[in-house]
Amino acid sequence: MKPLACAALLLTACSGGSGPDISEEPVIALDRNPIDVSAYVGTVSPVSLQILNQGRGTLTVSSVKLVALDGGALAALDAGGVFDQPLVAVDGGAAEVPPAVQIAGLQTGFVQFNYEPQSAGAAQALLVIVSDAPDSGTLTAAVNACAAAADGGACD
Repeated sequence: MKPLACAALLLTACSGGSGPDISEEPVIALDRNPIDVSAYVGTVSPVSLQILNQGRGTLTVSSVKLVALDGGALAALDAGGVFDQPLVAVDGGAAEVPPAVQIAGLQTGFVQFNYEPQSAGAAQALLVIVSDAPDSGTLTAAVNACAAAADGGACD
């Protein structure tokens, strides 16, 4: 069979079925939730995850931040050098939010932050992403971190 005939046959076979319903509006999701991270004390573990726009419309992300479990500031953790505030990367550039970051339909952006523990043990935070997605304008993901001493041991 000639290549052109094969392509036509493939298009015909694939176009007859029902594909996934893709919203015309922006739809926000993360590539994983919860977010688990670990590091040895005194080292830096970079965290990068994808913000997925699963809709056709442009997604505008107006805020990305790490907060304490009660929704408050991470001041106590930041003083211990545990987390830094995230950056958002789209189209080869990175920026703190604001300014708003736009992710085109069916495209991805990246959220990046560092986990840098100063003592052994567990730490938790929430990653909160505010966007204009109609179904879930605020997306919250748990961040579970574990720091192990350089000579070994588990998180408490």
